[in-house]
Amino acid sequence: MSTHQHFSGGTREGGTSLSGAKGVVRPSTTPFVPQGVPPYRIEGMRRSVSLALLTGCVAAAVALNGCGAKRGEEFERVVVSGAVTYNGKPIPKGTIRFTPATTSPVPMAGAVIADGKYRVDAGGGAAVGTYKVQIEAYDDVMRPYVPEKYNVKTQLEITIQPGSREITKDFELTD
Repeated sequence: MSTHQHFSGGTREGGTSLSGAKGVVRPSTTPFVPQGVPPYRIEGMRRSVSLALLTGCVAAAVALNGCGAKRGEEFERVVVSGAVTYNGKPIPKGTIRFTPATTSPVPMAGAVIADGKYRVDAGGGAAVGTYKVQIEAYDDVMRPYVPEKYNVKTQLEITIQPGSREITKDFELTD
């Protein structure tokens, strides 16, 4: 007899609703399950939750500007903001990262995209320099929908010149 229950919506024994969920329900191996919480885990959801956590951690690390700079180094910084669209529509939620285009000590910078807008202002903004721009966007179930040519295989670049306190740079992405 199998200890797994395959489902696509419906109700599990005991009346607990599983509507909208897809995956495999297995008995949990977690030794301490709070009272009232069923000892089951849904494996099909693990990837999207992990992706959401990874994206959040990357965004937090970038926002704190802890990447690339050595202690005590100071960089001239510029606040960068703008709009991000995909096929003419604002990206509702995602991330934008500026990764140094060379092996310089310039730190990464980035921000969250919300309602098609972003603003890199943590720590005073992005340091002066040239960056590869990586843009990621997710649908309601955290599936990426922007092509890799704008994130993993990006060719987008931005050069931030000294002397400005703030610049605006829009990104219009297409298929």
